[in-house]
Amino acid sequence: MEFVEGWVSLLCLFLLCPCQYVCVSVYFSNPRPLYVALGQRLVLEARVIRTTEEQILSVMWEREEEGGSVQRKVRVAEFPGTPSNLRVTTEQEGATLSITDFHKEDYGLYTITITDLQGNQRSAGRVVRQSERAPKASISLLCDVPRGMEQWDSPEFLWLVDGEEVSNQTANLSADGRKLFPPGTCRRNYTCIVSSSLGSSSVQYITDCPEEPKTQNRCHACIAVAVICSCLILILLCIWRRNLLQRLCPAN
Repeated sequence: MEFVEGWVSLLCLFLLCPCQYVCVSVYFSNPRPLYVALGQRLVLEARVIRTTEEQILSVMWEREEEGGSVQRKVRVAEFPGTPSNLRVTTEQEGATLSITDFHKEDYGLYTITITDLQGNQRSAGRVVRQSERAPKASISLLCDVPRGMEQWDSPEFLWLVDGEEVSNQTANLSADGRKLFPPGTCRRNYTCIVSSSLGSSSVQYITDCPEEPKTQNRCHACIAVAVICSCLILILLCIWRRNLLQRLCPAN
């Protein structure tokens, strides 16, 4: 709704402002709620529409609890002026509000109000909510082809991982098949095959997987050493026993 109001204000600027009508307006390009985590930085950017002849007297930012029964606005910042909170700053003649080290009490509905020299005021608001969890990061392999030649069909993408064909049932692919999100386990060979009416082509991406430790060879070496040691012990026991028997039973 605020976005539509911005365009209406633009029309007002071109049609009515030559007649000395006040058309200054303010809105947010994205009116949806904005999410920020505790301890992070919040940046709210409002768009102010005015002509070069119009002058803005002041810009004020206020905050109130979202959906609260008792609406109590708290002044956050005012331009021109210096915010009392060191975590708060304004830029672009007050149209941009920045709050660092975001606190629990900072969440709510933020309203920007601009006042011109004639005392006319325009306002816009945006809700700021707490982010419960950070977005999950991922790495994707992108397979794409140049679009310089016209074709009647769209290219189709086929992925092979270590020589085996994968799909959304066996791997994580984007809806159009262009992106492949590698699994957590290491794979060495990623192959993308592109087919269309223009022909087919393929490309490979080779990775280096860490080699598994050669524990099996080490075990074989340990067993061989143990067998040799056992044989030596048996030989020594046999020699000792023969010498003992010769001492106990000397030949006549």
